[in-house]
Amino acid sequence: VWLDTVANVRIHGTTRERPIDRLIIEQAHLMPLPGPDKLLPFLREERKVGRDGYLQWNGSWYGVPWQWAGRKVEVQPDETTVQIWAGNERLAVHPRAVTPGQRLTLPGQWDGLPMGDHRRRQTPTAFQVQTVEVQIRSLLDYEALVVSER
Repeated sequence: VWLDTVANVRIHGTTRERPIDRLIIEQAHLMPLPGPDKLLPFLREERKVGRDGYLQWNGSWYGVPWQWAGRKVEVQPDETTVQIWAGNERLAVHPRAVTPGQRLTLPGQWDGLPMGDHRRRQTPTAFQVQTVEVQIRSLLDYEALVVSER
């Protein structure tokens, strides 16, 4: 059915041939694609794990063991899951997020994380001030000021 589409019988702008004719020539040289199990390792995307132990992929956040914070890992998605790999070691398997911005935590993600009580507390470099109340005025008030100064 796809051989009858308009695009396959038109002259192609680059090759100056009809794709349906070109297919007949090339078909003898085409080899079958490898199975999905052979392709999966090549369908991985590199990501860097944030300091919080999550990496972002496709608009959502996926957790990995805390030891991988700041390091590069590979994301391998399929239709229902997102697997996270470091070389041949699978670090995590998550269900695919259903909404953008979703944060999926790995069970035991922070197990064994040192609490950091031995570190010296830093003095803050800034502090938050209270919200300032601002009077809301009509733009006509400002227009009147401009007109009176002229």
